[in-house]
Amino acid sequence: MRKIVLIGLSAVLLLPGCAGVVAYDASRKNAQPLFERVMAEARPDLPSEAAAKCVVRAMTIGETAKYGVMDTRALNSERRADVLAIAARPKAQACLNALPAQAA
Repeated sequence: MRKIVLIGLSAVLLLPGCAGVVAYDASRKNAQPLFERVMAEARPDLPSEAAAKCVVRAMTIGETAKYGVMDTRALNSERRADVLAIAARPKAQACLNALPAQAA
């Protein structure tokens, strides 16, 4: 069932116009709190909300769809590893490196 929902959301994300944009934005917003928690732990030197936005922007369409249907309240080692892998991408790293460090 989850696979069907993921396929359906992926199809919606690829729709032209408003429907695809709305689904894409909703999926990214669903991922944001989880990404903030991971980035707060991994990069305490950066503002977690801004760092999470950098990582969210580096997600692929498939990852966006996956996090759109996922219960992101629970943080486990697999999800942490996924977020850190996305954060290691050049696009995310460039964004993270441009962020101002926050005071300790």
